[in-house]
Amino acid sequence: MKKIWIITGCLATIAVLAGCDKTKRSPGRAYMPDMSESRAYDAYSSTENLKEHGINYNAMPVEGTIARGDQFGYTLKNDEAGYAVSIS
Repeated sequence: MKKIWIITGCLATIAVLAGCDKTKRSPGRAYMPDMSESRAYDAYSSTENLKEHGINYNAMPVEGTIARGDQFGYTLKNDEAGYAVSIS
């Protein structure tokens, strides 16, 4: 009976020591790899060849946006002092 415990203990020790190796041979699994590693993106690169790859890109601003440097549409009238008055 004592021999079985010694053999079992030796095998368990060998298994633990073999499993605790610091060399990692596989990178493991990623649950969502697209969330941790993104594709490279260059904001000022040419967009001429995107149609060849089936990507729709028209570079037009969204409707209703105001270009940088333009003023926002001022729809209220001013009174004599220069303050905006709502027209009701």
